[in-house]
Amino acid sequence: MLRDQVAALAERAAALARDVGGKGFTAAQYRDAIGIGRNQVIRILEFFDSIGVMRRDGDRRKVRPDYFLVVGQLDNAAHPNAP
Repeated sequence: MLRDQVAALAERAAALARDVGGKGFTAAQYRDAIGIGRNQVIRILEFFDSIGVMRRDGDRRKVRPDYFLVVGQLDNAAHPNAP
């Protein structure tokens, strides 16, 4: 995947995390949010876990607040949570 694609997928995960509150989101919720198959979603989520963008807690995942420092930002726009 290209860097912008990874950043877009991470931004969608962060938006989903905000939507569901502090409890985290499931793989099924992320799958529904981005509209791709479960197997590909699991690969993406495991990749994000491995690079520190999110943390798995049981069957839920939480995105770290400064995830954009790891994956970058789209269009170099200022991120709303940036310092």
